[in-house]
This record gives sequence, structure tokens and C-alpha cells, in this order.
Amino acid sequence: MLDILVGIHLQLRDTWRAALLERDCSADAPWRQWRNQPEDAPITTRDLFMQYTEDSGMLAAQTITQHLGLLARAYWLDPADPDGPERGRWLHAAPFAPARAVLEGTAMTGWLLDPALDPDERVRRGTALALWSHPRKYEADVKASGLEVRRDRNDVPFVWSGEGSRPLTISTMVKAVHGKRRTSLHARWSKLLHNDPGETALRTAYRLEPDGRIGSGVLREDEHLVLASEVAQLLAEAGQHQADYFGRSARPLVDTCSAILDAIRQQLPAIAAQIKARDAHEWDGP
Repeated sequence: MLDILVGIHLQLRDTWRAALLERDCSADAPWRQWRNQPEDAPITTRDLFMQYTEDSGMLAAQTITQHLGLLARAYWLDPADPDGPERGRWLHAAPFAPARAVLEGTAMTGWLLDPALDPDERVRRGTALALWSHPRKYEADVKASGLEVRRDRNDVPFVWSGEGSRPLTISTMVKAVHGKRRTSLHARWSKLLHNDPGETALRTAYRLEPDGRIGSGVLREDEHLVLASEVAQLLAEAGQHQADYFGRSARPLVDTCSAILDAIRQQLPAIAAQIKARDAHEWDGP
């Protein structure tokens, strides 16, 4: 199982990296449209935020590659001593840190490189991100671009665009790109990352050993196949946005993610049943 998970995440990393290295762009790609202005036109703060939006989206996309590599290594146990005391044990919490980073990175990539945005919305998203990232540095520039900056009750600045405006959050980007269910997924992965006992205890069984020690074991290795399927879907969704923005095909990435997702869906019920039977035998006692 460990080798399978390592292989899945390495395949996803390599396919994602290849998608980012693609250079062919259609002549009518969205990224070209906002640049269609006379060469001698002065550069405005709006132009700078348009570029900031694109650059930030691509930086997020590049970090996804790195976190996918970490996600694969989270299943290697102890690479310095593969036959040592950690052999056969699941580092259950370790993968959730890079998995959450992938979720956040794909949300940011998809949100900033959304091909359907008009220039005004692209500027608004860039300014919102700038205030979220470095408010003191960018507040004056945001105002210079013609947008209004207000502050919430905690004195956090944000771009005012009408009733309901509020400071940007990761959850806002996750929901916009990946849907409401993924905001709940983000919250659950965050709890596992932060060692919330309400989440970790549900995935651990305990028993008293004959010598008085407490033994424990993680039951739900099948959840890591579910995690891999979630990651594949996140990459496909964000990758489609990135490809459409630059006017290129996302087909190789989407096909790879779909194949992995289909294989997991076909095998998961049987694997989950095997794990449940094994754990009942190991932990319920004679």
C-alpha cells in the first residue's frame, strides 16, 4: 500500500510539473487579452496588479509541485533506515500537512488564473491578495488603482466592492475554485495537521499490552487512498483553469488524474473491507 501511495503522488507531481512546463499558447488566450494595449501606453497601478495576479497564480502553481513531492515522501517512513523500527507503521498524520498545502495552492492557482475573469475582476482579485499578503506595503497602491480600501472590526484592510465585502481568506479561494465541500475538507485536514485529538483519536485504536504498556495503531489506511483521490481532483480542477488561462490543453493532466481517480474508486471498497477485518482481528482480541 505504501509503495502504491508513493507512486500515485510521484505520478501526480510529474504530470503537474509537465503541465506547468508547457509553453504553447493560443493567440486568443485570456492572458494575452489584458496586455492588448499600445506599446507606448504608460504603465499604471492597475497594470501592475494585473501582472501581480498572474505572477502570484504561477508561484502558487509551482509550490504545488514541491508539496506533491513532500506528500510522496510522507509515505516513505524512514528512508535512512527502511528496515528499522518504523517499518510497517503508518505515519498517519504526516501526509495531511502537504495535502492541505496542495489544497490551498490549487485554490489560489485556480482563483487567480480563472480564465473567465474580466479585467476589473482580475485587478480586484490581485489587490485583495496583495492586502491579504502584505497590507502595509500595498494599501496605497490599491487606492491608487481606483479601488476603495476599508477595514473590519479587527482593523484588517480589504477591498470594498459592495455589501458583503470582507478580507480575503484561504477558505474564500477554496470555496470559489473547489466548492463548499472542500472548505470542510480543508478544516478537517487542518485539524489532523494540528493534532486535534477529536480527529486523531477517531483513527487510532488502543489496548493494554500484557506488560502494562499501551499499544496503539492507526486503523484507516484506506483514508489515504481517499486523500490521493481528493488530491487528483484538486489538481485536475486547478490545472484546467491554468491551461484555459494560457490557452493550452489540460488533457494530459486531466486524463492522468481521472485514471488515478477511477482506479481508486474501483479498488477502495474491497481494500476498506480488508482493513476493517484486519483491524477487528488485531485489536478486538480473542
